[in-house]
Order: sequence, then C-alpha cells, then structure tokens
Amino acid sequence: MHIGNARSALYPFLLARRLGGKFILRIEDTDQKRYEPGAEQELIDGLHWLGLHYDEGPDIGG
Repeated sequence: MHIGNARSALYPFLLARRLGGKFILRIEDTDQKRYEPGAEQELIDGLHWLGLHYDEGPDIGG
C-alpha cells in the first residue's frame, strides 16, 4: 500500500469511528487493463497493518 492509499483510507476511518458509523471497504476492479493479481489482498493487509480495520468488506459482513 502506498502513502496515498493510506491517507485516503485514514480520513473516512477516523470519521466513521468518531461519528459511530461504519468503515466499509469497497473495491471495484472495472479497469481490467491495470488489474494486478494480489493487489486486493495487499490493500487489505496494508489496512490491517495500519490498524484501520473495516466493518464491512470483501471478506467481512455486508
């Protein structure tokens, strides 16, 4: 995960926690030209490493 993705996830994570909402991870892979196998798991692992645990996502709820 690069710093831009981390920053883009941090603000909604903090806002959801502050306001009692849910932090939902939504991944769209509509751009098949730039699709990279394993990128989704790398993003998920990066969020967990940063402590940004989502409430709903590809592997949890929702």
